[in-house]
Amino acid sequence: MATSSKETNHAEVDYGKHANLKSLAELLLTVERNLEGLYAMELTLGDLMELEEQLHVALTHVKNRKIQMMLESVKSLHDQEKMLKEENQLLEKQIVAMKNGEDSDHPLCHPPQQTTLSLLK
Repeated sequence: MATSSKETNHAEVDYGKHANLKSLAELLLTVERNLEGLYAMELTLGDLMELEEQLHVALTHVKNRKIQMMLESVKSLHDQEKMLKEENQLLEKQIVAMKNGEDSDHPLCHPPQQTTLSLLK
């Protein structure tokens, strides 16, 4: 499901509001501490709603980062695919040229022994 840019911007603003939490790990530790032991019974409805909102904002931030990384990965793979296709076309042209007897000075046109001998001269 795609996140609209308006939702993304809202989440980033909300994430900024909760910037007092230094990291997502710190947020998770805070939630865990608040929900365990004696603290859980002392939490008010407002406290729980605030924790829920912080988790929602953090989760949205993580999802957005994951999507960004996935898109970068896809772009990288497309670039690699393009490069490999170009390389494959070049190799196909070299094979055709070798079969037609063209470019007889190319090292791939000679058997390995002849190529090695020509390097020794």
